[in-house]
Parts: sequence; structure tokens; C-alpha cells
Amino acid sequence: MAPHIAETAALLAPDGVHGQEVVQVEVYGTASEDVAKREPDLETTWRYESKLLFKFSAPLCVTYALQYSLQTTVAIVAGRLGTNELGAISLAQMTANVTGMAMYEGLATSLDTLCSQAYGAGKKELVGLHVQRMAYFMMLVTIPVGIAWTCSPWILELIVPEKEIAHLAGRYLRYLLIGAPGYAIFEGGKRFVQAQGDFIGPLAVLCVSAPLNVFLNYLFVFVGVSSSLYGF
Repeated sequence: MAPHIAETAALLAPDGVHGQEVVQVEVYGTASEDVAKREPDLETTWRYESKLLFKFSAPLCVTYALQYSLQTTVAIVAGRLGTNELGAISLAQMTANVTGMAMYEGLATSLDTLCSQAYGAGKKELVGLHVQRMAYFMMLVTIPVGIAWTCSPWILELIVPEKEIAHLAGRYLRYLLIGAPGYAIFEGGKRFVQAQGDFIGPLAVLCVSAPLNVFLNYLFVFVGVSSSLYGF
């Protein structure tokens, strides 16, 4: 008789495997004994699973924190310049997230499934092929996104009553368009390595990019403004 399966049981414990024997036979045409023979390392405990989840989730949390810090840094710097600049950056980032970044994120998220399945099946060449196809697809999506961002000063002026803020937001979107292809490729590359169990690669890239972003914001905004004021 199969043991009782509860929510507190380990997800990959031997009891869990035996408890789902009927489902495996109906769906996969196999029995739990055959699974155990093919996968001798399937036995585990909740302590091991918790350790494994923490090992993989910790670098992911830091990665996303650094990635979102890129936009936060720009908003903080703009806030030091004035209220109009802060409003323009907030409007531009909201527009960029809805009209562009959400598309890149959605397309790249599909690689989480495709690349993981291909890598788990041992088809490593297919992993790279999925990423390459998605990269080309993202570049095609960048065309309408680029057109919308290029025309954003005129589009936002029709929606936002404050013309100056709308114009500044449109200018920011035009400059942001320069980095859109790089952002798209980074999202695809991040999924490429994460599907293979490498969570340190994207973190290493952002550990360099995030501080560099802070330095460039300081250099081009505060040092650039000071230089223009004093005629340098």
C-alpha cells in the first residue's frame, strides 16, 4: 500500500514517487520501480531540497535586484535635477516597460521552458538554436518598438497635458532605444545559461554593469551639467 502523500512531504522523496505511480503509468507508461532504477539519485529529503532551492534562488534574487537598480539609479539621478525631469523619467520608464521591455521579457521567458527541456533531454545544440531563433525574433520586434519610441515625443504630447514633460520623456525613450537590442540579447543569454544551471554568469555581468551605470549617470549628468555651467 502506497504511503499517504501530504503537502509537507518532500517533493522528490521516494514516498512521493510511489504515491504517484498510477499517474506515471497512465501518462508516461512506466512504473515507479522503473523510474527508481533509471534515476537512482531521485531519493532526497526536504532539507536537501531547501538547500538546493536556496543555492539557486540566492544568486537569482541578487541578479534581479541589480537589474532593476539600473532603472532606479536613473530615477534617483533625474530626481536630483528637478521635478520635471523626474516626472519625465517616470513617464518614459513606464512607457518603455509597457511597450518594449514587457515584450522582451515575455519572449525570453519562453526560453525557460524550451531551453530547459532541450538541455534535460541531452539536446544541447537545440538549446543554442532556441536562443538564436529567439534573438532574431526579438530583433524583429525591436523594429515596431523602435518606431514607437522614435515617435514618442509627438505621441506623448497628445496624451500628457504637460508638454515639456512629454517632450523630455520622448527624448529619453529615443536614447533608451540605443540599448534596447543589447537588453533583448542579454535576456536571451541569461535564460540560455540559467537553463543549464548557471546562475552566476548573469550575476557577474550585472555586478560590472550596475556600478558602471551609477558611474556613467554621475559622469554624464552631474559632471556634464557642472561643466556646461562653467563653460568647460
